[in-house]
Order: sequence, then structure tokens, then C-alpha cells
Amino acid sequence: MKSSLFFILFVSSFFLNAQKGETNLMDSISYWQFDQFGKDSFSGISSDLSSVVLSKNENDKVIIALIDSDIDVNHHYLNKYIWANTKEVKSNNLDDDKNGYIDDIHGWNFLAKGDKKIIKYANNTSIRFTRAFKQKYERLSKKKGKLNSKELDFLATYNKALNTIKEEKMRLAPYEEYIEWYETSQIASDSLLLTYDFKKPYNLSSLDSLFNEVYTKGNDEERGRLIYFSLDKLKNNREEDYKLSLDYLNKNKYYALNENLTENHSSINNTFPKLGSNRLDINISNEKHGTQIGGVIVKTYKAITENLPDEAENIEIMPISIFPENGAEFEEDIAKAIRYAVNNGADIINYSSSIRFLLKPSLLYEALLYAEKHNVLIVTSAGNTGENLDKIMTHPRKKYKKYRLSNLIMVGMSDSTIGPNLKPIHGNYGKETVDLFAPGTDFLTTNPKNEYFKTSGSSISSAIVATTCATIKLYHPKLKAAEIREIILQSVSKYNGEIFLDEGGKTKVLFTDLCMAGGILNVENAFKLAVKK
Repeated sequence: MKSSLFFILFVSSFFLNAQKGETNLMDSISYWQFDQFGKDSFSGISSDLSSVVLSKNENDKVIIALIDSDIDVNHHYLNKYIWANTKEVKSNNLDDDKNGYIDDIHGWNFLAKGDKKIIKYANNTSIRFTRAFKQKYERLSKKKGKLNSKELDFLATYNKALNTIKEEKMRLAPYEEYIEWYETSQIASDSLLLTYDFKKPYNLSSLDSLFNEVYTKGNDEERGRLIYFSLDKLKNNREEDYKLSLDYLNKNKYYALNENLTENHSSINNTFPKLGSNRLDINISNEKHGTQIGGVIVKTYKAITENLPDEAENIEIMPISIFPENGAEFEEDIAKAIRYAVNNGADIINYSSSIRFLLKPSLLYEALLYAEKHNVLIVTSAGNTGENLDKIMTHPRKKYKKYRLSNLIMVGMSDSTIGPNLKPIHGNYGKETVDLFAPGTDFLTTNPKNEYFKTSGSSISSAIVATTCATIKLYHPKLKAAEIREIILQSVSKYNGEIFLDEGGKTKVLFTDLCMAGGILNVENAFKLAVKK
């Protein structure tokens, strides 16, 4: 899933700092994410390639398929990089290139029909899994006699899903507490301010003067706290925080974690035959993730190529929308999106997400094998729940039951400063499952409708690595997906210190033991290694 319950408040606080308007805003500021690793203690990806000898046998272009949410394809920072299907004639309502999709000029929206988003809300996979297999679970739980290994494995997975539901619901508690506190404080503050003859809309200067009079001079802590509530709300736009938190809480209660939500992907497809649309920007007001990750891709490409003599717009982003506004994507759609990307010429697939419980594992993993067969590299994110993925099953992953993939990279999130907090507490990890880390915090990127947005999460990390892989492919087109993966893993920057796994710093582990490669993406090293292949 594209975000975690734990992480939303952290991200939403940056939303208030979104900036508008300037075409080159992202190109006019400095990003620590691209600095030399170790410079001023920053953990950048060493993106300067001025000292690297590059192959002259470069590709004309490389295509990155962005499997994500709806995306603002007209954003002025992105529009020059959006993939164009030159085999398709625009708006003639025909499948000109015979790929099965009508008028897919810039990609495909699997959850829409025409100009309407049909599937906006969905369950988390924990709810989806327990509902689908409830009868099987009850039958096996009552079965007399010895259970075989497959049955035992199923029961264990089902119980994990039940526990996950409990954990996901528990993570909503801070939101409920915050909203209750906010609403109670607002009523009390308004009532107190009326006694001072303050009426809405409040004046910031008057509130500030009253606070100083009551709290600073009068030392009245109780009244001062209530006055400060309205002062802080007005000064820092806390109402926006409240609205975002309330919206997130309600959507999770009524959709993602609602066992009674009617969610049947097959019946929806039967109701809307050939569900899908070439409109990729239908729900961008509520779905911002795709636009944000698109911005990370473009900015990363620019950062890597800015010192090269032949810098050009040689990458294209192929948007494929499969994320609902709330809840988890469907594995059927992930599989279809992967096959769409492969069949339409994608070299790299960026899927900045993961899902926990699969109804039809073979559907997803056969699509991944299809991509492997066609030499397409897939980069995915580790997630933001602070878990060890060696112990927690998420998908897709390199090894699952009979499947072994050579074309998949899972990326964890690293922070700005080299030291014990290099891996944020909420970043997932795993020596056997996560391949490497890349910067994933404080990234100013694009937001729908020509706005900008500073955000954090392993989705950013995934996009940075995917773009690096695409740029390597651009200059070394003969490299196979598996070879690029090995180049990325073998060229990381290493930090040999300990990392805190909890807020108090009680649990520590070597950073090199948190992922397979034991380090952070290093672009310069990767390109130097690619030259030798």
C-alpha cells in the first residue's frame, strides 16, 4: 500500500508548506539527496558524473513505467517527460496499435471508465484476505485429524491477517485522540474568548496580545493554554492538519478497515465491461502520490545528467494508474499494469508500494516473471512501518515460494545525516529482503495543479533508484535487468556504524546488517562499474 497509517501525520505536516507557481522551483534549490556521500555528514547518492567516462552507444530514450495513482500529466515540470504512444491516434476511439487499449496516448487508468474514477475506495489487503477465506479458515479450524503443510501455512497466514487488522486499527487511535482533543479544545477556547469579547474571525495580533497578558504576565496557565490553542491554530493553519487527520481517520474506518465494505473487483468489472480509461488525471485533487513520484523521477534524472555534455530529455514516464484513493490496490491490477508496461516498451518499472496479503499469488508473480523474461527491471519500495521484512511478508519480493526473481530491487528509506538515525525509525528494513537504501526524507517534489510539496517516504527512495537504473540503461543499453541490479547493489556507499531501531535508541544494529547490499545508493560508483561490464 502506498502509505502507512503511522506515517500520514508526519507527511501531512509538510503539506502546509506546499509552494506554487515557479516553473523552475525544484531546479533553483539545493538537494542534499544528490550530494556526495559523506560531504558535511550528508548521506547523498553522489550523483555527480563529471569524472565518469560514459559509453557512446547510448539509447535514444528509456521508458520508466510509473505504476501508481492518477497523475497530473500536464504539470509544467512533468509534461515534457510524459510518455507518448506514437502508434496510437489521439481521440479516434480506436485501438490503432492493437495492444488492447483504446486511445492510450500517455498510459492507462485501470480503475476508471471514461472521465470517471469507478474504484475510489477499497479495503486493506488484511480485510480483503480474511473476508475471502473466512469459510476456509473456519472449516480448517474445525477439521479433525492432522493438517497438511499447505493447510497449516494457510492458517498461519490467516492468523497473521487477523493480527494485522488489529494492529492497523490500533494505529488509528492517535488520530481519534488528536481529533477529540482538537474539537474539545476548540469549544473551550471559543467559549473563553467570548468572555473577552473576542468573536470570529479572530485577529492574530489581538490573540497574541491577550496571550501575553493572560499567560506571560498573569501566569494563568489554564486560560493561557486555551488562548494559545486559537493563536497557534490561526498562526500555523492547524485547521488544515485537523481536516487531513479527520479525513484520513474516516476513510480508514469506513473503507480501508471496514469489514462490511462491499468490495468485489470481479463484479465491478462485470458492471463496467472493459473497465479502464486513457484519462490519467481524473482524481488528482485527492490522489497526489503519482504526481509526487513523477516529480522525484524527473528531478533525479536532471540531477544525474546536469554535468553531462549531452544532457537531454531522454527518459519518458509511462503513467499507469492502479491505486484507489483509499485502501490497497488489487493484485489483478498490479499484474495487468506490469504486463501493460512490458508490452508497451518500458525498460524500468517503478512500483512505489507493496501489499501484505495475496488472494492469487501466482497472478502477481507470473507477471513479474513475464517482466523478467522481457528484460524489464522492477523497483519497489520497502515501506514505512518500521518493520523487519525478513519477518513480515510483503509483496512483491525476490523470493516467494517457488518464485526466484533476478529483476527486482526493493529499496528502503534513508535520512539525511550519517549517524545512528540514518535509517528513520518508521523505515522498513531486512537483511534478506531489502536490497539497499536511498534518500527518502524531506524531498521537495511536484504536486497536482502546478504546485509543489515536501514529503518523505520509501516511495521517494524507490523512484530515485529506478531513475538511476534508467539512466544507466540509457548509456549502457546492452546491460540486462539482472546486471543493472547487481551494479546497483555492488556500488553502494557503506556506513559501518550502529543504527537506532526505536525512538529511545535502546535497540541498535549495524547499518550494514539492515539490507542485502549493506549501504546507500551511489550513482557515481554505479556508473563507473557499468563501464566495466
